[in-house]
Amino acid sequence: MHVMKWRPPLAMLMLTLAACTAAPPASLAPPQVSPATDPDALLESLAPMPELPNEPIPLVSSVFDDGVASMDEFLARVVIANDEFWSFAFRTWGRQEPYFTYTFPTTGNSIATPCGPTNDTTLMYCPASDGVYVSTQAAYDLWTGAQFGGGPTPGFQPADFGVAYIVGHEIAHNIQNELGIFPRGDTVKNHELQADCLSGIWARWAYSQNQLDAGDLEEAVEAAEWGGDYQNTNQQHHGLPSERSAAWALGFNNYSMATCNVYNRPSE
Repeated sequence: MHVMKWRPPLAMLMLTLAACTAAPPASLAPPQVSPATDPDALLESLAPMPELPNEPIPLVSSVFDDGVASMDEFLARVVIANDEFWSFAFRTWGRQEPYFTYTFPTTGNSIATPCGPTNDTTLMYCPASDGVYVSTQAAYDLWTGAQFGGGPTPGFQPADFGVAYIVGHEIAHNIQNELGIFPRGDTVKNHELQADCLSGIWARWAYSQNQLDAGDLEEAVEAAEWGGDYQNTNQQHHGLPSERSAAWALGFNNYSMATCNVYNRPSE
């Protein structure tokens, strides 16, 4: 995968920012999902997955205070960590590595894209430019809990891995685009849920590489729920809060592209 940014050394690819003292749970709180058999098994052939090592309890560290000077740098690290995994996976499957660019517009600055101009709330993937656009202000507001004016859990902040979930979700749209998977049906719901599932797969890899802090899994689940909505008839309906977090947990728990195929059907 080719991205248009400077790549820091591999030692800098840790995603964890907040120092914690408790070890994270061995599995996610959301229940396992039992996907129905999908006759359109587009993702079934994408196997095997890159092998996971034995998964020790992730180390607890604070890399935000260890040389990360800005939100821009943190976002770049998350993008590069996704890039490393998906490039490895595509090579494992004998496919050409995916390509995307990424841009982090700063506060108050708008960038023209084929999908429209960015603003301080932009969190998107634009297929026309193969570009991921994440506003540093939007990332900061999500980190602190201000992005949506409060979340499902009062007083809870998605923090670093909530932001990482969002970035992983948008990059997952690029993966769908590379594989020829596009929205079908009356809403984009299943397309969005599949991107959540793919983002969960990347998070499982990051977990296995000791790149997560205590609490990171809960932060991702909280951020996924924040991204849900109840506008079932709206063409941009992304799924209910519980569906968003369940899709992410499905990818994380199963670490299988075939598992995410449950969402490869028209949305109703």
